[in-house]
Amino acid sequence: VSALVLHTAAVVWLALCFGRAVGALSAAGAGLAGWIVDVSHEHAVLGVEVVSLNATLRSLALVGVALVAATLGAALVELDRLAGRDQLTGLANRRAVADRLGADVARARADGVPLAVLRFDLDGLEAVNDTLGHPAGDALIMTFADRLTAVIDDGGIVGRMGGDEFVAIVVGADRQRVADLVRTALDGPVACTAGAVVWRDEPGRRDAAVDEDDDHDWALSEADVLLCRAKRARVGALVEERTWPRSHRHRARSAGSYPTAA
Repeated sequence: VSALVLHTAAVVWLALCFGRAVGALSAAGAGLAGWIVDVSHEHAVLGVEVVSLNATLRSLALVGVALVAATLGAALVELDRLAGRDQLTGLANRRAVADRLGADVARARADGVPLAVLRFDLDGLEAVNDTLGHPAGDALIMTFADRLTAVIDDGGIVGRMGGDEFVAIVVGADRQRVADLVRTALDGPVACTAGAVVWRDEPGRRDAAVDEDDDHDWALSEADVLLCRAKRARVGALVEERTWPRSHRHRARSAGSYPTAA
């Protein structure tokens, strides 16, 4: 968060500096052009050259303003990108995951395809930090981030929710496909536990839409509940298939859960 604040402050400071510099340049140019015009009128010299110089100075001022606008625009785009990224891993952060989840829920519902929300929690990260130091813990986090990104590939989004918590969202994957993804992720070098929910249409109906004002936190929460259940049961993961809730105020009906060995 501190890095993002510093980045924002730097962009604002640069924008102010550029703006002041261009303003001063423009004012100086206009003043110089006016002075030359006054001198030329007073002494009846320079003629057409004065008009040409005046136009040149104005053009330079406009070019300066355009350059500042382009620089500031690029900086704001980069700032927006960084605001949606986890500083350590470069994965989507909590904000970006929430934005993507809303869009993916809408797409899955419109296309009539499943949507899977997978939650992962690294095992023993606190112990690694305490015994080997935070650099070792960071290396562990980055190793799992790379592993999960490779497993999900281009089929979805991978994000870090903070600390040792990760999430993946995949559109169009059924229960078996999700179980395979979870199993592959757990088969990597970093020990972790997972909980995943595959949301799908209720057989025979497609009219039970999610509320438009729903923030979709329920989808993340349900996967988190499964993650906690998997930890208590000391199994590597739980994958559960459910039908879409008719409202975020109603819990979805479970269609069955499937333990996946670590």
